[in-house]
Amino acid sequence: MPQIAQLASTYASQVFWMLVVFGIIYFGIAKTMLVKVESTMDSRDSKISDDLAAAEAAHKAAKEADEACQSRLAKVRSEAQARLQAAKEQASKDASQQNAAANADYDHRIDSARMRIADEKSKVMADLENIASDIAHDIVKQITGRSVPKEQITKAVAQVISADMV
Repeated sequence: MPQIAQLASTYASQVFWMLVVFGIIYFGIAKTMLVKVESTMDSRDSKISDDLAAAEAAHKAAKEADEACQSRLAKVRSEAQARLQAAKEQASKDASQQNAAANADYDHRIDSARMRIADEKSKVMADLENIASDIAHDIVKQITGRSVPKEQITKAVAQVISADMV
């Protein structure tokens, strides 16, 4: 085979030109493509680190804002509790004042009613004496047939009524 016999004479030159072409391709890629890849990777790394730094700063700011919000919320809650307690105390005071006023009014009404009852009782007792005297006068007149002076009967009825009261 003539191709194989010829291989020994052209082998060295083919290897040389293969190394030259691969060297050109290798250094061409290293100088042009590698620079672009490295710049892309560097820009990507810097963007990632910048984004991480921004995210960390945003996280820190959010945490501080949350702490401030929680602090303000606790303060507002304590103020609301204080206002609620003050309102309860004021309502309690108002209710006790209203109860005291109502009790005083009821006591006044009860005293007034007792006085009216006492007045009515004394009027009824006076009328009772008159009625009892008239009835006793009529009974004595019907039983005995004689008339007793009304003053004497009234005096006797008053003695009996006062004796029953004691």
